Amino acid sequence: MRVYFIGSLYPSERLKEIISNCRPGGIDNAANNFQWSLISGFYHYYDNFNIITQPNIRTYPTYYKHPFFRSSRYSNRAGSYDQCLGFLNIPIIKQFDKFYRLTARLKKIVPKNEPSLIVIYAITSSSLKAINELKKSGWNQIKTCLIVPDLPQFMSSSKNPIYLFLKKIDSWIINDQLRSIDCFVLLTKFMTEKIPVGIKPFVVVEGIYHSRELKNEVRKEENKTILYTGTLDRRYGIENLLEAFKGISLKNYRLWICGGGNTEKMIIDSAKKDNRIVYFGNITHEEVIKLQQRATIVVNPRTPSGEYTKFSFPSKTIEYLGSGTPTILFPLSGIPDEYYDYCFTFDDESPQAMKSKIIEVCNKNQEELNTLGMKAKDFVKNNKNAVIQVGKIYNLVHNL
Repeated sequence: MRVYFIGSLYPSERLKEIISNCRPGGIDNAANNFQWSLISGFYHYYDNFNIITQPNIRTYPTYYKHPFFRSSRYSNRAGSYDQCLGFLNIPIIKQFDKFYRLTARLKKIVPKNEPSLIVIYAITSSSLKAINELKKSGWNQIKTCLIVPDLPQFMSSSKNPIYLFLKKIDSWIINDQLRSIDCFVLLTKFMTEKIPVGIKPFVVVEGIYHSRELKNEVRKEENKTILYTGTLDRRYGIENLLEAFKGISLKNYRLWICGGGNTEKMIIDSAKKDNRIVYFGNITHEEVIKLQQRATIVVNPRTPSGEYTKFSFPSKTIEYLGSGTPTILFPLSGIPDEYYDYCFTFDDESPQAMKSKIIEVCNKNQEELNTLGMKAKDFVKNNKNAVIQVGKIYNLVHNL
């Protein structure tokens, strides 16, 4: 059976080009990494597997330097014929152009009268409309599987009335198009409360561990170093983390932060006032891995406040545990209980409680920290790797 993956990943040979044209906040590393991890698993189960991507870049001119993203072909492995589809990267027009180009491409490459599987990554109106159009046009042999990493209504905290109006229209289109999906892959069990799964089969795959071992061993910092990597959004608790660190007067403590988002200015201002705080900005994933391995602890300050935490599994959870560096986080509804055997948790949401837990963990001897870190790494490596996690999807679609 032929399998097609429709996603938004960045082809490796064009990553530098995309990064150079993106303004701050225009790259989604977490989604890109998750998709490549999924694909490494799919390669284990399917020989005839092809990728069609419309890279996830934000719109011109605010976040991208060019109004048009060009098409290109590439081959991610021998025998594959993968396609990176271009599109007009202009607000509103962008979604319509993506839909027309994707529909045309699918009609050209997907056999009309042969069984095929189409795996769609993320809820987007352009992809769902394209699939629905295919089925209406006589492609009756295809089966469809939708991977839902996020719910659209919780993906932005923007209060802009125009944005909210367009989002309502988009949500209406999406709900109408979901009828063309045959099965679902969800990141948390609670997503069934918001997605009309009905009696259709689904499986929960919260994330995937993907080994990214460094060539050379990285030594731990002599200072007590706390690291946060990821989106710098206010709702993810960055302000509380800064307040907690400011409450630590000890000179041998450091706070490292990297990523992009709406708290960048606050972080830069804090770093100017306290030279123990270092802001690295947007850096490559390899550089992030090096920082994670140099740090004493890695921290996720996202609190349980807000309904959206039920429907989200923070991708950095597996990445942090997989780094081998001890992790501190808040208990979140979207994180399965089994993970809490391999990390530390904050006692409450106050900066004071965060400060106390950070000091408590950093005061443990390095041997104890190393032991816990390696247990966490072994847990995700052995139980959340691509073959095991994608195997759940393989079993799901083959029972349709």
